[in-house]
Amino acid sequence: MTQREIEATGSIVAANVARYRKALGLSYRTLAGRLAAAGHPIVHTQLRNIEIGLRRVTVDDLTALALALEVSPLSLLMPETASEEVECSITGLPGSATSLDIWRWGLCRSRRGIMPDSGDGGQDALFRRRSAPEVSDGEGAR
Repeated sequence: MTQREIEATGSIVAANVARYRKALGLSYRTLAGRLAAAGHPIVHTQLRNIEIGLRRVTVDDLTALALALEVSPLSLLMPETASEEVECSITGLPGSATSLDIWRWGLCRSRRGIMPDSGDGGQDALFRRRSAPEVSDGEGAR
């Protein structure tokens, strides 16, 4: 069986894992140790392979890596910047979108620039209701 190539979102994840690992000053072995201690071992050579796009990241890897790198899983999935000036590709999206639109979509704020617009002004509200649960901070705010 041949391994599928890393696609657009996989490349974003690979770059973000490398960026956050380096920002924390972690070696591959240290990050591997954190993952092993958390019960999700990934050997240091496989961490390198993730960063250079030779190994795919599973959703379980993603959450374990996010915890070990002290970030949200969304931070690993999304482009480094949120800007109208930066065009990005994500897996499943024909063409590209601005990194700001991708972040808005990922944060369940707006589908603009990502999903087709039917002209219904309530699309974003429906998208938000379907995409994210109500989350209260204990004071009634969402």
